[in-house]
Amino acid sequence: AIFIDKQEFIHLLKEKGDGALIGLSIKDQLAFKVLIQDTQRGILTQEIIHLDFYRVKMDEKLRTDIRVHFIGEAPGVKAGGVLIKDRDHIQIECLPKDLIQEVQVDLSRLTDIHSSITVADLSLPHGVVVLDGSSLILASIAAIQQEKVEAVSAEEEKAKEKELIDKLGAKPEDATGEEKPNEKQEKEKKK
Repeated sequence: AIFIDKQEFIHLLKEKGDGALIGLSIKDQLAFKVLIQDTQRGILTQEIIHLDFYRVKMDEKLRTDIRVHFIGEAPGVKAGGVLIKDRDHIQIECLPKDLIQEVQVDLSRLTDIHSSITVADLSLPHGVVVLDGSSLILASIAAIQQEKVEAVSAEEEKAKEKELIDKLGAKPEDATGEEKPNEKQEKEKKK
């Protein structure tokens, strides 16, 4: 267990990003490269209270998730579609010296409805291999589905209601929910 200056670490995290290779030295004696493997935050304050580091060997390939950063605008949205961002991280494998913090995806390639950007469309630096399938969709444009809503006037509604009452053989009621006086008298005469 080691203690780290919180302010210094937050500054480093903002500067390099959460997927960056970090140089860690302990009491100026041991120095090695690490990745942040896990971050634990306080329940109420959401401040970082614990970190797990993964020590990296510079001559061995490592696997890690990197962030997918979407840039630009999708012309397919202006054509009436909806932008769907399917993934925000992808898993890569590379040597530590080739590690990148994020991959940028240009949305301007999504020109029409049903167009998509897959892992195969990414341009990555030499030595970086995406472990997710090449057909994995990162972003796409979908068509907007609209439901037809019929506008029914109050008169049409009353006519449909009367028709339904006639079919069921029900008797009309007044606003209080009781039978009309004429119908009460007719029932009493029958008795």
